[in-house]
Amino acid sequence: MLSVKGYSITHILNRSRSSVVYRGQHKQSQVPVILKICAADQPSPVEIASLKNEFHILKQLSSPYIVYAKDLIQDPFKPVIILEDFGGISLQQ
Repeated sequence: MLSVKGYSITHILNRSRSSVVYRGQHKQSQVPVILKICAADQPSPVEIASLKNEFHILKQLSSPYIVYAKDLIQDPFKPVIILEDFGGISLQQ
């Protein structure tokens, strides 16, 4: 399972060809979060750039209908997007 400094991961919410989405929480504040990473063990520069671009686009948007991007953790091999967790469930459920 994913290990991100400062966060505890509880479970996987979704896995697709390009990304994996986890539910977890910030260890210090206990605030629930969503973590999104590239699915590949060794993502290509294009996949990494796409994830970073997604973060930067989300940071520029402000709407009650769009999830808030809290942080981008720059892991050397796999960047991690930290998103707000509003307690929603997967549409597949």
